[in-house]
Amino acid sequence: MQPTQLLMNNDLIYLLFWFSFGLGLIAFAGDGFVKSSVKIAEIFQIPALYIGTFLIGFSTSVPEISVTYLAASKGAIDLSIGNVLGSYICNIGIVIGITALIKPLKVSSETLEHAIPLLTISIIITAALLMINNNFSFIDGLILLVLFFVYLVLCYIHITKNRKRFTRQQKNSTTTSTTVKALAGFVAFLGLLLLGSELMVNAARNIAVYLGVDELIIGLTIVAIGTSLPELTACIIAVMNDEDDIAMGNIIGSNIFCLLCVLSIPLLLAPPGSISPEKLWIPMVMMLVITTALWLFSAKFDKVCQISRIEGGILLSISIFYLIYIGIN
Repeated sequence: MQPTQLLMNNDLIYLLFWFSFGLGLIAFAGDGFVKSSVKIAEIFQIPALYIGTFLIGFSTSVPEISVTYLAASKGAIDLSIGNVLGSYICNIGIVIGITALIKPLKVSSETLEHAIPLLTISIIITAALLMINNNFSFIDGLILLVLFFVYLVLCYIHITKNRKRFTRQQKNSTTTSTTVKALAGFVAFLGLLLLGSELMVNAARNIAVYLGVDELIIGLTIVAIGTSLPELTACIIAVMNDEDDIAMGNIIGSNIFCLLCVLSIPLLLAPPGSISPEKLWIPMVMMLVITTALWLFSAKFDKVCQISRIEGGILLSISIFYLIYIGIN
């Protein structure tokens, strides 16, 4: 073996170690993160769906924000956009798919009537913006960011108006120390999740560079899967603790956040003509398809509103097929 080959092999082992360490850190932090979130929901009487949507959903999207901003600020626009679109697909196909395979995922009427329709409207608007000029622009980024703040206001109004109907009840009396402990636990476990994600994503990106993979493909696949790991950990632990609303809220919140907020970052920072629109249509169509599948599997127009193991397997299979297709092409 040549010295250069030996050096490269050692580098690869080093990267694989940090990838595994980051993945293990994410798995370790997931349980405490979800449990502290549930406790916060009880203390502040916040609906479980919105704990999943805001606290968990938005917080587990921080890896997407950091990766997207860093990539866009360094001129890697395709990588940053690929990360957002790929994360959306992975969150539904891989995260919900694997979670439903482990345990069928119950879908509440609140999720069906409000959360999933909002997600569907978000993806339709995003696709329409791409379709209008066959490209994304600075104005499109501004529109998405404004819509994100409108979404936050609508959610706040809805929570305030319907608080008594679906608010979690406290199981025990609350003390100051209990509140501080819950908040401190949430911040600490979130920090571990983000650290694990950062280590894992950086290692994955460097491994991909060794293999000479296209920048957009890296964003749509390896980086997207990596930044979806916090959502996967949170969802699995949530359903194992019968917190299905938190699991669904986590994914829906993350995806709305990705589309309306995170995607606006590269669009606002991208120089004119730096976005490759011809590469975006396949992932955009895939996002519409998998969102439609999620809605149909959740509703099914019968009395059992849940995503079954078979349906979870279908979502996962669609995503795997898509990732293979993207990787080959």
